[in-house]
Amino acid sequence: MLKKILFLLISLSLSHKTFAADQPHFTIILNQVRGEECCDAGSVANFRSQLEKLAELNLPAQFALRTDALENPEFVSLAKEYPQFNYGALLEITPELATQADVIYKGKPDQW
Repeated sequence: MLKKILFLLISLSLSHKTFAADQPHFTIILNQVRGEECCDAGSVANFRSQLEKLAELNLPAQFALRTDALENPEFVSLAKEYPQFNYGALLEITPELATQADVIYKGKPDQW
């Protein structure tokens, strides 16, 4: 067994082939921003904290805002303060969104 481990270690140390080193690398930071409706509620304070930290570190980021966040003027005005980031919409069917669309929501309103 010791010989096999030693052989593996020697084989790995002699291998000089690198892979993916010449490829450009990038990271996408995508944050889902939820409003204050129901179970997995977001907060303006957390959104502000994320924006401030990303701006401080000069990192690019994308945000997908759920409809309840888009309907909240605090979330929208805060997003407008940071135009360097990209914003999109997150379509997550909430009980309130289903009601607004005149669609019967079959789940439990407090557990979705």
